[in-house]
Amino acid sequence: MLQLSGFHPKHGIIVAAPYEQFDGNRFYEPTYVRAYRARMLKMIQLGRPGFGLRFEGRPTAVSIENCDLNVALVKYQLRNGVSVVVTLSVDETGSVTQQATISPSTAEETQIQYTLDLGISVNRASYGQLTEGGPVPIPPLENDLQILDNGYRYAIVNRHLGAHLEGSLAIDGVAVGMNLVNETFVGTPVVGSVSGVISIAADASRSITARFRLIPDVTIRDRVEVPHSNGLPVLSSIRNWSKSESEALFIIRRNLEYILGNCTFPVSDTEVAVVTDHVALPLGWNRDN
Repeated sequence: MLQLSGFHPKHGIIVAAPYEQFDGNRFYEPTYVRAYRARMLKMIQLGRPGFGLRFEGRPTAVSIENCDLNVALVKYQLRNGVSVVVTLSVDETGSVTQQATISPSTAEETQIQYTLDLGISVNRASYGQLTEGGPVPIPPLENDLQILDNGYRYAIVNRHLGAHLEGSLAIDGVAVGMNLVNETFVGTPVVGSVSGVISIAADASRSITARFRLIPDVTIRDRVEVPHSNGLPVLSSIRNWSKSESEALFIIRRNLEYILGNCTFPVSDTEVAVVTDHVALPLGWNRDN
């Protein structure tokens, strides 16, 4: 994953990304600004992974399907005919679930190495104001990795921002202990990961699930379980796009979703305002990408 974003009552939009926060002293340097805006595309072009789950080996036969406004399927093959189906979903709380089902095609037990990459920075969206008033200062960047519940949960806290990211890992629905230590990273993303090996019996499959939630608060509360069905969040169906999706229709649909999700807000019980631009930009929006 290359970015999660969410609402913050003071800062507008906050993000979790695998690279450092925008340098607030360089708003007026076009070369730096353009290079920063291209970060995600450069990562894709160079084959640099983001954060979250990944497995050893180079994926082949990759396909991506947008099943709904909040669910996507990524399918690919690994070595020796091992197939991986990753379901990426967002529930009503804003929690993101990355669940991978691994299925070998061999008649023997297969072992696959996994990594949960926690190279994450929690910070404010890079632009806070695009008006004649000038940029709103960006809070200092501090990513404090905290290990919770005896290693079964973690948090990345930015106290200056007033926000944190919480996460956990499970295999076949059983929580995995993460061998991590508390550490604070100033001015950079967290440096850390969790790795292990999954053994899969012949003609069987196993699942590994990572969950992430970006929270606009520094208070870390007790774990709150979200009801799940078959390992995935229970979601009301919001599919309304009935036509088969071409490339052109995909672009139209994503722009419509973008406008409804980012550029409209209620001003009364019966009226909705449409704004022409953001108050805050996460620098990964569709005008650039």
